[in-house]
Amino acid sequence: MTHDEITFMRLMQAKGLRITEQRLLILDAVCAGKGHTTFGEILLRVKETEPSIDQSTVYRTLDLLCKLGLVAANASVSGGMVYEIVGQTPHHHLLCSLCRREYAVPQAALQAFFEQIQAEYGFTVTHKHLMLEGVCETCRQRDDEAGQTG
Repeated sequence: MTHDEITFMRLMQAKGLRITEQRLLILDAVCAGKGHTTFGEILLRVKETEPSIDQSTVYRTLDLLCKLGLVAANASVSGGMVYEIVGQTPHHHLLCSLCRREYAVPQAALQAFFEQIQAEYGFTVTHKHLMLEGVCETCRQRDDEAGQTG
């Protein structure tokens, strides 16, 4: 995933926010994760480039980037948060709890679910970025084969 620096700058200016080197560096560090990346990984990337940036600055900036809709945050299966650049096309993730492989799921696959939530509960889902954990087909087949031979 990559970010469009021009879009970032326009959005920041439209919101009356300053475009700082620190904010750009943190956005770049999220982008360098090429998908879900932990806070620790982001902090490490930032510190490699600019050791003077502290942990609280990274937390505050990630919070701002999430509020602006440039970065999405999700709870990981380990309990921490993972971050990723929001792409042009909304999508969701399936995470295999055995091999840790992630699969992207297009928004269209879950749109009916969001509409059903709206119809049945009168609740409009605004954070449309889900991570569902389970077991992928490859791991399930491997476990089935191991059970047959053991």
